[in-house]
Amino acid sequence: MSFTQNLWEQVKPIYKKILEHPFIKELGTGTLDINIFKYYIEQDSLYLVDYARALSVLSAKSGNIEYILQFSQFAADTIIVERSLHDTYFKKYNLHLPREQNPACFMYTRYLLSTCSLQNIETGVAALLPCFWVYREVSSHILNIAGKDNPFIDWIRAYSTGKFAASTDIMLQITETIAAGASETVKNKMIEAFIMATRLEYLFWDGNYKRENWMI
Repeated sequence: MSFTQNLWEQVKPIYKKILEHPFIKELGTGTLDINIFKYYIEQDSLYLVDYARALSVLSAKSGNIEYILQFSQFAADTIIVERSLHDTYFKKYNLHLPREQNPACFMYTRYLLSTCSLQNIETGVAALLPCFWVYREVSSHILNIAGKDNPFIDWIRAYSTGKFAASTDIMLQITETIAAGASETVKNKMIEAFIMATRLEYLFWDGNYKRENWMI
């Protein structure tokens, strides 16, 4: 079993919970409350800014020129490509960028930024991987059940096919390569980071479905 295959085995129970979450189920059937989707798009736009920052941190820390270029490209794609999709929804629904992240978004982005900044590059890569991998798998799952008239079909296709799907494969290969040269201690840290980030993926869906905000 490869290292990344082992990572996926570790999070299968969490992934199952994600697929069972009403946000994902209703997104697939096209019945998700449009106001929930709008709230999600607003929060995800804030998330993407910090995700790009985390990728840039890894680029700056890397001693491998290929990884420097690749992480920089991922960061640029996050801002240019994914934000263009979000901008489409912002115009369509007349949305506005929120002033602050909700609790789930804040928790997730701060975990990624702190891990990429304070931990080794291997652990940082593992922490960022779920945003690629889980998103692709979830959207691919939804694509299999979504009808052509699904109002969220553009979002579903954006993350299940094309450039994002190809970028996920690249990130998986990077993870596999750096794990091959890592000690068992570092590999265990990578596994822990991957599991934690996948948990935070679930909480991000959940927090946006409930439209949670700070109580104080």
